[in-house]
Amino acid sequence: MFPWHTHPGTVLITVTEGEFVFIFAEDCVDREYGPGDALVDPGDTIHTALNPSRNEETVVVAVLLGAPAEGALTIPVNEERNAALDAECGIERNGG
Repeated sequence: MFPWHTHPGTVLITVTEGEFVFIFAEDCVDREYGPGDALVDPGDTIHTALNPSRNEETVVVAVLLGAPAEGALTIPVNEERNAALDAECGIERNGG
């Protein structure tokens, strides 16, 4: 599971193996994807993503458009905001 974060540009994501759940902070909706599915993260939107399976791996291919020459490609929210979003969206993280 990824912590809540954003990106400086649009991200094109394709699921190649397993299950993938993508959640925007603005609505806390679990968007479920499987092998062959694709999605677009428009960038500058706080979100998290996770593998809902305890037994199967998830593999995704992500392409960031407009990547900056310098700086982070993934920008996590601070710990306090991460915990607040987890509580708001009903997410329990095992082991941190």
